[in-house]
Amino acid sequence: MTEPTPKMPFSGRLMELLMQPLEHLRARTIEQAHGKILEIGIGTGRNLAYYRGVETLYAIEPDAALHPIAQQRAAQAGITLELTEGGAESLPYPDESFDTVVITWVFCTIPLAEQAAQEIFRILRPDGAVHYIEHTASPHKGMRSLQNFFTPPWKMIAGGCRLNRDPHTILTQAGFHHERYRPINTAPWNPFPVYAGVAHKSPPPTEAA
Repeated sequence: MTEPTPKMPFSGRLMELLMQPLEHLRARTIEQAHGKILEIGIGTGRNLAYYRGVETLYAIEPDAALHPIAQQRAAQAGITLELTEGGAESLPYPDESFDTVVITWVFCTIPLAEQAAQEIFRILRPDGAVHYIEHTASPHKGMRSLQNFFTPPWKMIAGGCRLNRDPHTILTQAGFHHERYRPINTAPWNPFPVYAGVAHKSPPPTEAA
């Protein structure tokens, strides 16, 4: 008997709809993940179709209502998903236990983002890296003011998403070294400027030299 398809909450449907035009960035980022991988805020498991050569994936997600959807997508992708309910501010894993951490459009929703970045730093191995795609605070003063104004109501309808958060700075302050930090669309009119990047726990060879 076929398992019934889990019902997706409104916030999950909204975010998947908004992210659809950026699907190519998701694929490009996920394909780089290797070794023992932890995905922060796996949500509905949208990234699962893009992992390559991954048999087991570790993930943490605070919204238990999304777990059945992620597990179903993991089964479809042929991946064993070790999924834990919880937040990124207190990761239930030993120090230096992962090679790669994947974060896609998640930092905006974490209540204590600075603490989460420190936890990610802790659980990564010395040569580990974070592969991320995030929207961020606009570099343009006028749009940033609008982001600040609309963030409170937007949080209520978009699963706690904050328009005015700066994940690049948060990761830097936690001790990460950015090998790549690529703007996707930072036009003055855009309220969702997106950046993709790789942040290493240790300095890349060129920086260390």
